Amino acid sequence: MGPIEQLQFINAIPPAAIVDNAAPTSNVIDTAVQGGKFLVFLLQLGASDVAMAGLVVNQSDAKTDDTTLDTGTELVDWSDTKTLPSATDDDKLYAIVIDLRSAHQRYMQLVPTAGNGAAGSFISAVAFFSPIGVPDGSMGCADLLEFTPGTAS
Repeated sequence: MGPIEQLQFINAIPPAAIVDNAAPTSNVIDTAVQGGKFLVFLLQLGASDVAMAGLVVNQSDAKTDDTTLDTGTELVDWSDTKTLPSATDDDKLYAIVIDLRSAHQRYMQLVPTAGNGAAGSFISAVAFFSPIGVPDGSMGCADLLEFTPGTAS
């Protein structure tokens, strides 16, 4: 079995209708289910007419259901510390890398919030557990990385 076949992909935010001034439905990820040193969220933005209003990873030791944490707290909030995706960042990918070796609670949930525009944003995400993280090791608890989309030629 190759390295990619050993990864378990989780639909963190299934593709859905456009959201405006709101967060899309996001699934809760159980960090106790899989082994791995890092939890990686791959956030994909589709067409958007407005900048993202917020980007948070929440955590809790309990969940109410598959899409709701029970009294969650913020593990990390990039809304004030990073430049969030803008209205011109259509079709970009972002990797949110969580270091599971740092103190954390059992359940995590990615919560991106679309800004208030004329239409809104298409947002989806997958998650997977990885044995490797950010190469330079300077990420601390979590990091947000932007990828420029390539072409499929």
